[in-house]
Amino acid sequence: MKKKYSFTCLISAFFLFIGTTVVTYATPYVYVEMGRSTLEFQRDYDWNLGRWQTVIKLAAYPGFVSGASYASDPIIGKYQVMYVPAHPTTYDYILQKEIAPGVWSLSNEASIISLAASGDPRYSTNYLRGTATALTIDFNAGSIQWTAVENLTSFVSNLPTSQVLRDFSNYTTGSLTFSFSVTDELKKWISSPSGSCIYKTSYWTTWSAGPVGVPEPQTWMLLIVGLAMVWFSRQRLKIVYAFR
Repeated sequence: MKKKYSFTCLISAFFLFIGTTVVTYATPYVYVEMGRSTLEFQRDYDWNLGRWQTVIKLAAYPGFVSGASYASDPIIGKYQVMYVPAHPTTYDYILQKEIAPGVWSLSNEASIISLAASGDPRYSTNYLRGTATALTIDFNAGSIQWTAVENLTSFVSNLPTSQVLRDFSNYTTGSLTFSFSVTDELKKWISSPSGSCIYKTSYWTTWSAGPVGVPEPQTWMLLIVGLAMVWFSRQRLKIVYAFR
């Protein structure tokens, strides 16, 4: 009886170890990594405020999907576009206030993030879509901070051979990281109101599905099986001691 109990404990410990390891270290969401493209900063004159302002044009030059969670997925090579629906062809965000050295707050508007067959998802076949708002831009680290991606929608029927889209369809939220190339010239241009009207730099984004660290269904199953076997082992142990 002791040998059987020891074996059951060993199996229980194995399931619990696998389950907790997956929860702690795994990233149970798929991702799409965007390719290098161009981020455009532009100076516009605000007639209402009577001053120049710096705007960001995310949709000016759409990026291409250069990588994904499946290396040969047909989503690779499609267009990635981010734009604010209220003014999709003019600008997307305005630099509002420098809240820390090199860090600016942005105008609070939600962007549509889309993977589509062409550079204008409004008149093209869409594959993936969500909404998120850019909060701040950091010219020290070269990054834009975003809210969580909400209303995540995967149009699997538009690209049925894409495993990436099928994986995205299991989620309704996601996350977006946005990095761009920072040079001393760009920093000088941002800090100088008399700089040229347009400045362009390269950028990279990664769009992921689901919050980090949330167990997948199979992970929950491993944990449940492990805990059930521990309970069963304890019950057997009580019975053994009862008959001694």
